Amino acid sequence: DTKNELLVLDPKTDIIVNRFSLSTSIQILAGTVVSSPDSTTAYISFGGNSILAVDIATGTTVFSTAIGYTPSQFAISSDGRKLYSIDFSLNAAPSVSEFQIQTRKPVKTVRQLGPLSSLALSRDGSTLYVLNADVSAIIPVDVSTQMPGFATLAGVGINSLAIPPSG
Repeated sequence: DTKNELLVLDPKTDIIVNRFSLSTSIQILAGTVVSSPDSTTAYISFGGNSILAVDIATGTTVFSTAIGYTPSQFAISSDGRKLYSIDFSLNAAPSVSEFQIQTRKPVKTVRQLGPLSSLALSRDGSTLYVLNADVSAIIPVDVSTQMPGFATLAGVGINSLAIPPSG
C-alpha cells in the first residue's frame, strides 16, 4: 500500500490478517510481491534495485539484497529456490533475470526480448513465458539454456500471463 506496508490477506475471506511496516533505507514504494510456494515468505521489489524478503507470519525481514537491476514482475519456482523477474538494468534495457534465493544472488540474465510486461513460469520450471509488450506476443525462454523460442499469438491484445495449477 502507499504506507510501505505488507498486507497479508486471508484468501478465503479477503480480510487483512496482518499488516507489517516495510522499513527500508530508501523510502520508495513497494512494487511487485510474490509469496513463496509454502506461503512463509513474501518477496518484494521496490522502485530501486533491491529484493526484500519478509516472513509472512511475523513481518521480520529475512533478507534485503541489493541487485544490479530494478525488478518489476516476479515468478517463483515451485520449489521456492529461484525467483525470476522482468527488470530494467542501469541502461534501461529490459531483460529477464534469475535470482537464487539461497545464495541471494542473481545468476542469469536473458536480454534482447524487447519491452516486457509480464511473465509466468511453467509448473516444472523448465520454461519461462514472457510477454513482449510491443507486439503482444508470448516468448518462451528455456530456463536451462536461456534461449528464447519463437513468439506466439503476436498482436492478439494479451496483457498478462498465468499458468494454471495443472501446468
